[in-house]
Amino acid sequence: MTEPVRVKRIEVKGLFGLYDHTIEMKLKDRVTILHGPNGIGKTALLRMVRAALEGDAVSLAEKPFERFCIALSDGTVLEIMPSWPEGQEGSWPAPLIRFVFGRPGQSESSILSGSPEPPHPPPGSSFAPQKPSRVLARVPAWLRDLATAIPVNVVDTHRLLVERDRSTVTVKWIAGDLVKRLSDTLTSYANETQEQSRSFLQRVLRSNGEGPDVEDLRRRIGAVQGALERLSTLGLLQSTREAVTAPLTDLELQSADATKLSMMAQYVADQERALGAFRELSDRVGLFEKALATKLQDKSVRLSQTEGLVAVNRLGKQIPLASLSSGEQHEIVIFYELLFLSPKGTLVLIDEPEISMHLLWQKQLVADILEIAKLVELDVLLATHSPYIVDERTDLLVPLTAEAA
Repeated sequence: MTEPVRVKRIEVKGLFGLYDHTIEMKLKDRVTILHGPNGIGKTALLRMVRAALEGDAVSLAEKPFERFCIALSDGTVLEIMPSWPEGQEGSWPAPLIRFVFGRPGQSESSILSGSPEPPHPPPGSSFAPQKPSRVLARVPAWLRDLATAIPVNVVDTHRLLVERDRSTVTVKWIAGDLVKRLSDTLTSYANETQEQSRSFLQRVLRSNGEGPDVEDLRRRIGAVQGALERLSTLGLLQSTREAVTAPLTDLELQSADATKLSMMAQYVADQERALGAFRELSDRVGLFEKALATKLQDKSVRLSQTEGLVAVNRLGKQIPLASLSSGEQHEIVIFYELLFLSPKGTLVLIDEPEISMHLLWQKQLVADILEIAKLVELDVLLATHSPYIVDERTDLLVPLTAEAA
């Protein structure tokens, strides 16, 4: 199986005409922490990484720099430089951005416009558009392929408001998104269960009738029962009424003939396959709830099939999600972005994760992110002002200094 391509190193020269930075990504741990004073370029670097991997020349043209380079784990190097027509050197935004893609035996180069393209007026309209739209210049196929290989997700400082609708609180959007994800999973589970029920008798009759190992069958029944109970606890199933069977005594199992044991083994195998529909969602929901369990003060957040996400105070009374503190909402949004909105192989860029968080939360945050990054198999590059975020993991730290370029 081919290993996914990952960002290995990031370099910028002459950022703002002042700074040179080199970031060696912590690939083993999957979390890299940028730390430095205001104005050093932490946020700018995150935005430049996203723009580079998405071929967004317009955004890159806004940041004064001499050279920007991203080295990948497969030996590929993406080099980006501003370019000007003769006589216009040094003006910003840069009118042109040059992308150079290189790996052994292959080289590609494209120059993209750094200026937003004006929108086209509707056919027959005599009115000129008032503002240019932020339409990107045409991105070459090789750069689109690179963007597909390394998807990027940015969790910026405005994360409590959904990007496409700044009037919608993100925690409410998350609740709705969870309802859909859970509904899709339950539908898959129901379809699989129905299909197995329709063909159960035929499969039993076509089997060789050999009885399974009793001890192995007992173990598998216990595992399925445990899985159902866990799904109920997580809120993914309403109750444990879908248990495999009533508890079986040792005598009942030992005395069952080969035909009965064979039928029971087929039923358990069907349940194992059907429950596979929950595997990914249950792992992520479990880690999501675990990460929040020790954070919320006198409150808890749990999954709901009808509402997606509900908050309950220590007296058991439901409270509106929007009434949670900004720090609590920031925790929910960051963990949800990582667990549910960042597919395997994504590079997640988090700007100032410590916003509105108590010092104790800040000290625990990296440990939570490390666990999530390992589960989902994604890379995280976060930029912070807080010395508490790093805690004991100074090995993940990349300090950005103000040494002149």
